[in-house]
Parts: sequence; C-alpha cells; structure tokens
Amino acid sequence: MKVKALHSELTQEQRDYMGCKPYDKESYDITIGKEYVVLGYFMPIGLKGLKFDIIDDDGELSSVPRCLFEITDGKQSKHWRAFYLGDYGKNQSLIIQHFEFSKNPDLLEQYYCYEHEAVKLVEKIIDQLHEEAES
Repeated sequence: MKVKALHSELTQEQRDYMGCKPYDKESYDITIGKEYVVLGYFMPIGLKGLKFDIIDDDGELSSVPRCLFEITDGKQSKHWRAFYLGDYGKNQSLIIQHFEFSKNPDLLEQYYCYEHEAVKLVEKIIDQLHEEAES
C-alpha cells in the first residue's frame, strides 16, 4: 500500500475530531507530495482517526494520521494480519501489521530500545514491505 502526503500538519478541526490532547503531535516529518509505503495501520477503539505506520523523512518509524494522505495504491500486503491490542479498558486498538508483530507484541518496544535482534527483524520487515510495494 502506498500513500502520498497532502499535508504535514493537522488542522484544529482534525485535532478536535480525532480527540487529540494538547500534548499530541500537531505536525509530522513528512513531505507534501512525497509517496510513502504503508507498513501497517491502526485505529484506536473509542477514538476517531486511522493512523498509517510509515518511515518518515527522518528515517523513523512513525504513526501518522490517515487524513494527511491520499491513497495512491490500495493493495494490502500479503504479510499483514489483523489483530486486537489492548486491555479491556483504555488503549484498545485494531491493528493491521506484518504478522511478526502479532507473534511478538513487544517487538516495537524492543526496536525503539535498540535491542539488536529486534532492530534487525524490523529492518527486514521494512525492506520486505518496501520490495512488495514496488513490485
């Protein structure tokens, strides 16, 4: 799946609709007009607004609101699986991601903590999804 950035900042109306808190991000490190490969996406249950996981312009894995993009290629990855994450209170999300993330729910946390094996696996996943999107 590929998307093209239409905006890099949320409007106040979009922030209000999505239920953003004052400390939530307002702008994202994306370039208007640039195409990005979607690595996965999620929708927090009880909140509004789908978010795409992409590699941003700083080379970081980032979750960016869907409303900042247009979909240029809607083909879903054959490696994606849907799963539910969260407790039965707050912070529940429906997630569509590479199946490795459902096998290891701590993988992203380990990646962000720079655990060597997690970094290698996530980089492999990113490469795999980019290759698939380009074919």
